[in-house]
Amino acid sequence: MLCDDSIVRGTQIRNKVLELKAFGAKEVHVRVGCPPLMAPCLYDISTRSYEELAAKKYSIAQIAERIGADTLKYNTIEDFVKAIGIPAEKLCLHCWTEEKIL
Repeated sequence: MLCDDSIVRGTQIRNKVLELKAFGAKEVHVRVGCPPLMAPCLYDISTRSYEELAAKKYSIAQIAERIGADTLKYNTIEDFVKAIGIPAEKLCLHCWTEEKIL
C-alpha cells in the first residue's frame, strides 16, 4: 500500500509503483489523502494549469492503469474537510470542487 497526499500528473507515484513491482511486489494499492485535483490553484500556490491535472483528463480507473496501481482510491471531499476540522465554508476548496470563492 502506498499513501500520497495528492496526485497531480501521476508521474511521481507511478515511479514508486513501478519501483515496488520491480522489487517483487505482487500488487500495489494506492490511497490518496485528498480528493482528485480538478482545478489549478487560484493563488498560484501549486498546480498552475488544467493540463497538469490527471483527474481532469482521466477517470480514476484510467489513472490507476496509467500509474500501474492495482487499485486507486481518493479521500472524499466530505472526509477531507472533516479531517481538517474547519467548516467547509471557511476553506478554499477550489482545487477540488472548482467552485469560485467570493
